[in-house]
Amino acid sequence: MVSVSLDHVQWKTSPARHEGGTPNLVGAVALAAGLEALHELGFERIVTHEMGLYDRLESGLGALGISLLKIWPERRDLVGVASFTVPRYRSDLVAAYLSAEYGIGVRGGRFCAHPLLERLGLADDGAVRASIGLGTSSDDVDALLGALERLLSHGPGWAYATDESGDLAPDPDPRPLMVDAVLAGRFALVD
Repeated sequence: MVSVSLDHVQWKTSPARHEGGTPNLVGAVALAAGLEALHELGFERIVTHEMGLYDRLESGLGALGISLLKIWPERRDLVGVASFTVPRYRSDLVAAYLSAEYGIGVRGGRFCAHPLLERLGLADDGAVRASIGLGTSSDDVDALLGALERLLSHGPGWAYATDESGDLAPDPDPRPLMVDAVLAGRFALVD
């Protein structure tokens, strides 16, 4: 707007009239800094890092009898994302187990790709998806593989049940009761 009074509004002309407020300058500067850092690392170095970890993960999963899901098996994946199923375990249980018992974040389910997972025969249980990026290390991949090996050999260490949000969670919830009381507002952490 150019001006506003009690009985009149004078609008700017297009395209300024349709701008949504102050531009996100901080975001633009942060994006530029991130792109500069990626440029300095070099695309080939990034690809080499991710593909090395992807190969390590693929090899380790294969050693456990877990196969990666591939739409086109003859093609090499171009990004560090691995989707798989764990024999005898639902994907949501695998994701909950990895998170609760090992602090490993993966995604379990159908990933907003229901028709694809149906085509792959996974319409009911979905799959597990692990993502590899610049911050991922070989120790991270080894931790995931170790946790999956333990799941296959010993099963989950805790019982899991569907919580009020519909997700699987440890049952009984191992968090201290005080956390629930704080979250419910019955106690304050600070005065």
